[in-house]
Amino acid sequence: MRALDDLDCPADTAPGDLDGIEQATRQRAIVRKFRALRRNVPTGTQAPMRDVRRPDVYSLHGPDGDRACTWYDDEADVCWFLGWVAQHDYTEFENRAVNQELRERLIQRGRHDVGPTDQKDGT
Repeated sequence: MRALDDLDCPADTAPGDLDGIEQATRQRAIVRKFRALRRNVPTGTQAPMRDVRRPDVYSLHGPDGDRACTWYDDEADVCWFLGWVAQHDYTEFENRAVNQELRERLIQRGRHDVGPTDQKDGT
């Protein structure tokens, strides 16, 4: 579970439980921002990320220079938090995309690899 690992959440943290994830991580600000912004605009307000082999993966800027990437699954009406890195490390997301460890891992595992935010209630 790449996103939960990125956020240093304990192994027993439920992927879809944003309240639990927020309590378990020190990166609470990015989890709160994900919940607040992606609930209203699941694709983000900026252009998609470049060099991640997908035209539908978006960055989310944290308050401390950190970055997350998200993907909106329009079929399921779910926005997925795919990963988090400190200090603008877009190269890490690019490397994950090359190694099929970004969105592809999510699809291969039946969309259960990272925590979603339901567009209706934020969990």
